[in-house]
Amino acid sequence: MPTFPFIKCPFPPNQTQRDLESHLVEVLRKLRRARAVKMVDLSNEAEGAQSTPSEDLPEEIKSPVVHVVNDDHDRISRRAKALTDRRQAASGMAHLKKEDRERLFPLRDGINLFRLANEHRADEIAAEMQAEFP
Repeated sequence: MPTFPFIKCPFPPNQTQRDLESHLVEVLRKLRRARAVKMVDLSNEAEGAQSTPSEDLPEEIKSPVVHVVNDDHDRISRRAKALTDRRQAASGMAHLKKEDRERLFPLRDGINLFRLANEHRADEIAAEMQAEFP
């Protein structure tokens, strides 16, 4: 069934600011964890110790606990808000209320079209609609 684009504007991703914040916090943790593991490897090399395979490392070195402090959360929150605001502005729907945007969201992929058998069927549908909604 062919779809017809009903609205000619790009819809922003269906991702809330909170979703984006949690994603950015997880990315920060992964980056800091990788840096910590790399620092341990570099310090072992500097001491002249032989490099050990990663499966021989203790669990706390393979995946160290990484804390995200309040300053990090504040910075991530500001960036997530700025990103969601820019996405809304780029979509061309920023002037609409949240409820109106939510109502239009099901139409983002277009509407399904179907072909009627003949003109008589179109008249029947129009008559049914007029009977239901005079």
